[in-house]
Amino acid sequence: AVAHLVDETINELGLSSCRDSLVGGVSTRGISGGERKRLAVAVELVGRPSILLMDEPTSNLDSTSAFALMTTLKQLARAGHSIAVVVHQPRTEIFNLFDDLLLLSRGKAVYSGRPDGLQAYLESIPTVTALPSMTGIADWLMDVVSLDEKRDGGAGSVLANHWRDLENEKGHSKSMTNGHRSRSMRLSTLAELHAEPKFKTGFPTQLKMLVKRSWIQQRGERLTRVACIFTAAYVFFTSILYFRLPDTTDYVFERTSLLFFMIITQGNGIVTSSVGSFSRERALLNRERAKKLYGVLPYFLAKTLSDLTMTTLLPLVYGIILYWVANLRATASAFFIFVLIFYLTVCTAQATGLLLSVAIPNLQAALMLAPTLMIFIVILAGFYVPLDNLNPAIEWASWASFARYGYSALIINEFAGRDIECGSDAIEEEGDGCPLSGDDVVASIGLTGAFTNLWLNIVIVVAIQLLIRAITYWLLRRSR
Repeated sequence: AVAHLVDETINELGLSSCRDSLVGGVSTRGISGGERKRLAVAVELVGRPSILLMDEPTSNLDSTSAFALMTTLKQLARAGHSIAVVVHQPRTEIFNLFDDLLLLSRGKAVYSGRPDGLQAYLESIPTVTALPSMTGIADWLMDVVSLDEKRDGGAGSVLANHWRDLENEKGHSKSMTNGHRSRSMRLSTLAELHAEPKFKTGFPTQLKMLVKRSWIQQRGERLTRVACIFTAAYVFFTSILYFRLPDTTDYVFERTSLLFFMIITQGNGIVTSSVGSFSRERALLNRERAKKLYGVLPYFLAKTLSDLTMTTLLPLVYGIILYWVANLRATASAFFIFVLIFYLTVCTAQATGLLLSVAIPNLQAALMLAPTLMIFIVILAGFYVPLDNLNPAIEWASWASFARYGYSALIINEFAGRDIECGSDAIEEEGDGCPLSGDDVVASIGLTGAFTNLWLNIVIVVAIQLLIRAITYWLLRRSR
């Protein structure tokens, strides 16, 4: 049924030729301006509303595109749709398409009725000059109304007063002859209104359609050629710096710095990109919520599912390639645990970016705050300053840093439970402290007690992510 409605609406609006085309935007070429306007109408029409209200749909369109759009609306009206359109200074051909006309001056009615009776009515008013030959009626109307508004130093309202007096006379006669009809009308009761379903479709249908739309949108925004090139460049330059690190005591620092570098680069990038993603959807969400097309929960779940796949795909590919290129711990269990930790850390960074975007409607302010917050989070991870050496005044903040637990888990996964072979420096020092225990490397970043447990750190990363997403959902429900 949904597919049939979509196909029918596409055919009604004449969009069949561009149904598989991108809409486009500022940086992406897409459909034409006229097609974009008709698409906006189609989005509203597919839900089969009882009435369609449009505010200046012909604005920013050339005369040909404007006439084509209004002709389409005329055809829809003949098919049974109720359409009310606000048009400013239409061309004569468009004016002749109207079935009923409401002419306003400073918010007051000047005329309401059939367009073909407008000229005779206005010319019957003594203050109005007759329509000149070779002049479009729409242009003449604008001149008549403008001159009336400027009369008596801008206080003129002859047209509005004349129409008001005429309507009062008509209203009195109608009330005498048709009063029994108004008494027979009834409004819906409050109980009947509450009994109406809040949404036209159920939760499963909403979630299915939103997931599909979100995946298509994210695929077009995230998996672009430019994004793939940037990821390949990151892999290339990082590989040059950390290519095949020997697993000896000489390269312990290089290994820890690589793990930290992967978190800070991918985390900061994904936070910044996630901030912008919802800002582009905010107006769409508010508009579709107002139409009761779907609830906040299916939208949030659909966006979360797409973010957990499309948004994290390229960062995850980067981490997987670097793991083997850099010669990190070469066991199957260590590799799969690394993938899990890195994926969860990147997902938490994405959730942080989404939270900022939802909490701060101003995109520029959110984009300024995102890198600063991310740097603050990673500084507290334990790489620059060991966790046990943090100033007590700031130590409390490290407990809320997801980068701390993600980085700690990566360090434990790479070094814990094994000995590191002697390097050249250790041999020159006659083997002092060699082989080096991996647990000593774990302790060097300030991990003690229960926080040396790998799975505890992983669970905390998951908990932080769930908390961030719960706060985001709560803010979404409150937003309007």
